[in-house]
Amino acid sequence: MDRGSPDLAAADHLARALVAEYALPATTTVCTHLIRTDTPHVALSFEVPADFPGPVPSDDSPGATTAATEHRTRNSGRAVLFPGAADLTGTVPLTSVLSTAITHLTVLGGAPPTPNATLHTRDHIRPEWREGNLTLTITPAGTNTYAPFEVPNPTPCCADH
Repeated sequence: MDRGSPDLAAADHLARALVAEYALPATTTVCTHLIRTDTPHVALSFEVPADFPGPVPSDDSPGATTAATEHRTRNSGRAVLFPGAADLTGTVPLTSVLSTAITHLTVLGGAPPTPNATLHTRDHIRPEWREGNLTLTITPAGTNTYAPFEVPNPTPCCADH
């Protein structure tokens, strides 16, 4: 689905609205994809269980086709919704993260986590498809605690100029 979302926040909002509108199940995966054209924007891809009886948001625009291909190959796409995402709120054990659709963790700027480490989710988990795996990049956030690298409300570049 490509409705020309200007940024990730708008695409995230659209993804949630479409999931509600189409009554898609909690096991749906919705990803954002950067579309690099003369007017860069963000498109969405949807993956629903094979037995889902209803329609799925789609269109046949070039951006939608790119998003679907990237999702299908599992080499690109930032997951907004995915199986188990609703359980990742507050502070959770990292083992809980790996019991969702997320299969890999990558630590940026620190040592690998210990088995009893926790994740302070900030209620904003956005793993990405990398080499066929849904991977969450995390960063140290205290003793034996980590946080997702992507923050919920990033400061726009040059916001203070």
